[in-house]
Amino acid sequence: MAEENKQVEATEVVAGQEEATKQAEEAKQEVEVPKPVTADETPVEPVKGANVYYFSNDKYYCVPIITPYELPNVYPITTEAPSKDLKNPKYDWGLMKWGEGDAKNLQAQIAKVEDSVKALTTSQASNLQINTKMQVSLDALQAVIAKQTQLLTQLSSKQAAKATEPKSEEQA
Repeated sequence: MAEENKQVEATEVVAGQEEATKQAEEAKQEVEVPKPVTADETPVEPVKGANVYYFSNDKYYCVPIITPYELPNVYPITTEAPSKDLKNPKYDWGLMKWGEGDAKNLQAQIAKVEDSVKALTTSQASNLQINTKMQVSLDALQAVIAKQTQLLTQLSSKQAAKATEPKSEEQA
């Protein structure tokens, strides 16, 4: 009798597990997850009397929402439309602007930034060499100006000395 009770209990447990699995699968099928969209797929003109908002968080990057209600521009809903050049837009709530959400595109952007940094570093080194040469030239020019100023000072002091000398009778 005890064995029969155990078998009945085991059968009930298995039946309960099967029912729970079936219910979970049905629940999965009923939930419709919105597909992230690109800026090209978002409505250009809102429907009359409707407002267009964009839902963006870590799970759903850009989901347009059209509603007749006025919603505040607070996480995770924004009124700002994403740029058309973004392939997979995601709103950066820290910077309060749209950015690229796709890791592949971010890697491409990082590569572009690295190239720009290398170009700027090379340009900076070149500018430093040019600035050094200009500084040497300016130092030489400053020395020439100082020498000319010294010569002009000596010349003017000699002329002043001649002007203050008494004229001899022969010169008069």
